[in-house]
Amino acid sequence: MRSLFALLLAATLGACASTAPDLAPTAVPGVPLQKVDAPARDEPPPSAESAKKDEGRGFLMGALLYLPNRVVDLLDVAKVGVDAGPGIGVDVQATSALQARAMWNLSVGVGFQGLRHLPFQVGTIAALGVGPVGGVGDVGSWSRSKTGFRVGLHVLIIGAHAEVDPWEILDFVLGFLTIDIAADDF
Repeated sequence: MRSLFALLLAATLGACASTAPDLAPTAVPGVPLQKVDAPARDEPPPSAESAKKDEGRGFLMGALLYLPNRVVDLLDVAKVGVDAGPGIGVDVQATSALQARAMWNLSVGVGFQGLRHLPFQVGTIAALGVGPVGGVGDVGSWSRSKTGFRVGLHVLIIGAHAEVDPWEILDFVLGFLTIDIAADDF
């Protein structure tokens, strides 16, 4: 069987080679052949840092945005919110890999979700999950961090949640050394 397969493979490759177009340059009468080299590239490929400079973000812009970026990084650390509407459930999370969620609600909420997210939500949540596995159907719900520690509870018509994100704490601290591990600075 192997020899039959090898024979078929050899025949197929031979047929492909015989039908391949000849890519060698051909001489045109009266015109000499010239060798054309690929253009030499003296410069190394651009790094991520030089790409930032090319986008108009130089030292001056980084210096001007240093303090605003530290404030925004600080405000990314915690999220809180309250909801009103029918529902029931509990939501406990220590990163998205360690979670226990059984939540259903149809609610309107207000809270603080940092400067990158809206301070209100209108929507429905239907979630059931343990560990890294869980089916979630969030429509218009609150922002969730994959690296955060979160506690949420909804009983009858009132719900609330609070979240602290250690990754954002580290991003805030390292930001003073101009290291942006979350890649979210302006």
